[in-house]
Amino acid sequence: MFRIVLSFLVLLTVGAISNAEPPNQSNWASGLDRYIGHFRMINEDNEPVREFGSYWSEPNKIFQYSSFSMADGPTSSSRGVGFCFWNEKENRPEFNELEYRDGVRFVYEGYCIDMTETTMTWIVTEWSKDGILSQVKMTDTHNADGLDRTTEQITGEEDDTNVVKWVRVTENKPAYQWYYN
Repeated sequence: MFRIVLSFLVLLTVGAISNAEPPNQSNWASGLDRYIGHFRMINEDNEPVREFGSYWSEPNKIFQYSSFSMADGPTSSSRGVGFCFWNEKENRPEFNELEYRDGVRFVYEGYCIDMTETTMTWIVTEWSKDGILSQVKMTDTHNADGLDRTTEQITGEEDDTNVVKWVRVTENKPAYQWYYN
């Protein structure tokens, strides 16, 4: 019985490895398609902390998104916008994001290092006017309800509000429609 279970686990592992496909110019957009829609971001205390919405502004070329803190509603102290694209020079998907939080601007730069049928793994660097604040490895595991997120701190201090899950609210709804429907 032990050999059967061990053989099955080896086959599953080999199958998962052979099905993994690093992001490339022909498949990266399908990975981002899983982020399309309107989501609630949930922290480790299972509380909603942010709203996120995204859409393709130019199919398979420019992926746009925006988010805001749910703590203050429409007068949120934290608002962010960004876009993701294929960087031909670096041969990978990347994103740039600008966030305005508590009177300070923050910039996030990220790039995808791995992609499977259900996951995308990103390296994300956070900047302020004072320079680099932190860098994390972020793995998103997509599911029917949204995604689960794990982060691994590479440099700097860990964020106070750690998002661990995104719950899908609607699909394919541009961010500007959040307030009108």
